[in-house]
Amino acid sequence: MVVLGLVACNQFYGLEETVAIDDDRDDDGLLDVIDNCVEIANPLQENLDDDALGDICDPCPTGSNHNEDGDALLDGCDNCPDTPNDDQANEDGDEIGNACDRDPRPQRRVRFDPFESLGLNWIPGNIDWVVEDDAIRPLTPPNPLDPGLWDRRSQAAGTSYFITVTIDVDEVDNVRSGLWTRQATAGTEHQCFVERLGGAWTLTIATDLPPGGMQTMPTVVTHPLVLRLRRDGNLLHCETETARATIDIPDPVTYPGLYTSGTSRYWAVDIATSDP
Repeated sequence: MVVLGLVACNQFYGLEETVAIDDDRDDDGLLDVIDNCVEIANPLQENLDDDALGDICDPCPTGSNHNEDGDALLDGCDNCPDTPNDDQANEDGDEIGNACDRDPRPQRRVRFDPFESLGLNWIPGNIDWVVEDDAIRPLTPPNPLDPGLWDRRSQAAGTSYFITVTIDVDEVDNVRSGLWTRQATAGTEHQCFVERLGGAWTLTIATDLPPGGMQTMPTVVTHPLVLRLRRDGNLLHCETETARATIDIPDPVTYPGLYTSGTSRYWAVDIATSDP
């Protein structure tokens, strides 16, 4: 048979085993080339998270098998995928673990993206964004009017939500890096960013909606930096571990965007809301 000949050639030349295109190793009636679990029989091909692995052989059947924080749980099965928490402690019983929960109200996770790839949800402005070392960044510094990278499908809404990003910011003056959010059809509404001026770091939140306003606070930047945009009622907070800037906002719905005027790298984004 041709397959035997290929196996003999592989052994002679030290190559890996060749698998015939008509193999069905688990005898479930599906050829290996179309089977999402080639070693375990699953004729119905159940696949809750719609990835490359069927539920029966998927180490995390409810979500991503990436492990952003390096703890014992994969991202899709981790209630704090960007914060190590092997114990998965969760006092309020919602979808957000204690280690990354900043709101006493029950919240659900809208989306966690570890940027192992640049999915179709993200729409770039005028500059291409690239995947690099498990992170994303703009290929070249954008011009001041570039809208950044926007997610039109992951809506943060209601009176309680948060959008958290983990960033390696550029260590140069006059480069802004952070979150921009807006309604789907409107221009930029809310800005939450860090910026270095004269060697000192500031944290700024701003909006172009009435009542409008801006607040800037001194902050400390570590690498990587965790930056969070959090809504509490009509207050919108821009937070690092050492500072918080706050403005008053009226609108309940926003779509997240990533923006840098340099080439800062974004490691992950986590979006949660109290909306049902």
